[in-house]
Amino acid sequence: MKAVMVTAGACGFDTRVEVHPKGKFTYALTFDTKCPYLLNFVRELPSFNLVEEMRNVFGVKIRDAALKTIMGSCAGCAVIPAIFKAAQVESGFALACTSAINFE
Repeated sequence: MKAVMVTAGACGFDTRVEVHPKGKFTYALTFDTKCPYLLNFVRELPSFNLVEEMRNVFGVKIRDAALKTIMGSCAGCAVIPAIFKAAQVESGFALACTSAINFE
């Protein structure tokens, strides 16, 4: 299991994402958040296959679930790419490094 913590932006919702291995490159998600959009997202996308997601720039299931459930200005939510990165680290496709978006 790999976990990432995404610190809230303007929305105020800090979110912890856990990526749990369920099979070869298949992962289930759990979120600890109060964001209603992300709670709907995890219901829409209970699991995904990382290799299938990596074949496309923005994935398939992750992108589609985000488009269905995350609305308005929340479409730029940093949690969505964090899910992808956590699965890459859990599978060994990427190294665990902290990322940041800093505004000047």
